[in-house]
Amino acid sequence: MLDAPALHRISVRCACSALLTLMLIPVLASAARPQLEIRPRNPTSTTPVLIDLIGHGTDVCAPQSASLTADGRDISIVLDHGARCKATREGYRLHARPAKGLLRWNGSGVHRIRLYDHGDPGGARRLLGFQLVEIGRYPLAVARPETGFWWVESGGDFGGDSQGMGLSIERQGDLISASVMGYDADGEPEWLMGAGEIEGSIAEIALTRFQGGRGPFETSLSPGNASIAGKLDLQFLDPARAIAWFSRPTTEGGISLQPMSLVRFRFDSDPAAAWLGRWILLPEHPDGKNASSLPQLIEFDDTSQHMGGFSLIDGKHGFVLACEQDAARPNSPPVRCVLNSADGKPLADFGSIAVNSLSGWETGSGRLRAVHDTDSVPRRVPLLPPGY
Repeated sequence: MLDAPALHRISVRCACSALLTLMLIPVLASAARPQLEIRPRNPTSTTPVLIDLIGHGTDVCAPQSASLTADGRDISIVLDHGARCKATREGYRLHARPAKGLLRWNGSGVHRIRLYDHGDPGGARRLLGFQLVEIGRYPLAVARPETGFWWVESGGDFGGDSQGMGLSIERQGDLISASVMGYDADGEPEWLMGAGEIEGSIAEIALTRFQGGRGPFETSLSPGNASIAGKLDLQFLDPARAIAWFSRPTTEGGISLQPMSLVRFRFDSDPAAAWLGRWILLPEHPDGKNASSLPQLIEFDDTSQHMGGFSLIDGKHGFVLACEQDAARPNSPPVRCVLNSADGKPLADFGSIAVNSLSGWETGSGRLRAVHDTDSVPRRVPLLPPGY
């Protein structure tokens, strides 16, 4: 008899069986790389962290030791195979230890683990693997990335040219899919696709390259070739910002790793004007104890600019949503928005801000989410290519 969680796991596997089958290929191909076993995943601040490296039956050199260093939330593990290669088919378990003391997580949040080795005995150090681990009280709060088009964040930790590439991200429950539109090493357009599960604020996605298809200006034809292109690790900072870690195998036997800061794409260059219209308020406590005192709908019909941001104004009831923007990140959503009453009294504070939603706290009540009714935005002249 299958219980509900078991049935859910089966439905998840069936929902994306084709993509998950392709995602197994890089896992099998990298079987020579040890698996990381981390325990405990949800410790207190004083609990030592143990990281074991588990090698399955292979005929490659088994490492003799694993040294570990931590720099904030970045953890590096270096495998040492010794002076002579000792091949094994039985598998192995190796403890990764710091030179002194014990490893403890640097608070709750996402930690990044990089695994290195020296290739052949005496060889240069190479990156062998990369993994994100989120630490915190279980169950972890699931990220709510906005579905839509994402591109490179100007001024982010790992910025770049925002015109160079983009991602189409869609989340359905605890499943997430990503289509990556970029360019290959020769500058030719490249389209990659993958799917995976969100665990807390992180997701691991195997990317597949599709080629040989046809469309949309010709009769549709399914791709005749699908190949593994690499791996995408996503770390969502909030519903509209993320860090993407792209990795793929190298000819030297390791992997290359390219981090990239992403932001949810906003069509309108004027965020204030794009937020005009109705907003639906969803309080944690709509009635009863600590009931919300806010209306269900607020309609903003005017905007104003001020130093460091902008404000939305409800001319009928006097509500004002004052938002602060980070000048160093011009294509990102505001970093904070405060909803004030007509007499300037703070009613709610939003710190998690996306393109079409705000999340925060209502004063004297509880959590509050505001969702933009995008159909209520004043219509504009449509954007068309020149001469169209």
